Amino acid sequence: LLSRWPICIHNHLDLSFMHHEPRCKLVCEVATPVGNLWVWVTHFGLRYQERKRQANWVAAALAQLDPQTPLLLMGDFNDWMPGTPSLRALRSSLGRPATRRTFPAAFPVFALDQFWVHGPLCVRKIQAVKENGIGLASDHLPLRGVLQLTLPHKAVADKRAERPDKDKGFCNPEVNRQQWVPGFN
Repeated sequence: LLSRWPICIHNHLDLSFMHHEPRCKLVCEVATPVGNLWVWVTHFGLRYQERKRQANWVAAALAQLDPQTPLLLMGDFNDWMPGTPSLRALRSSLGRPATRRTFPAAFPVFALDQFWVHGPLCVRKIQAVKENGIGLASDHLPLRGVLQLTLPHKAVADKRAERPDKDKGFCNPEVNRQQWVPGFN
């Protein structure tokens, strides 16, 4: 996860399934100029049942969120078939993902890497980054996206009033990093 704005809170949550390769979800709160944005980054397993279980766990966490909580769920979902049942729980909660072909990096055929959005958030632009040498770092091309966070005018004004120091975004550096994380406490 790379962000031009400060990442205020972060937590690592286990999504491992049985004795398969360890998997996780990184949970972050990013302080943007128009309000805080939750970002969940994950890497689902290779097996169908593993992905299905992981998608159900993430969907259960999403169900605990306020409908107006802006959230970007992104990562390698290891699912290359549109409409496949393994990600049905995510599609029920979030609709269709934004994606591009990213795998294999040398000649991308499959769209394994995806952006899903929740709340007042939309993906304005998404692209697979194909710059020289980028395929040497991973067997996937990275995705780069432009998001639009649309909060009601009053909510933006309230957020600006809460800011103790406009140069620090909406982060409070004194916040305990193990504090409440939406959908997990």
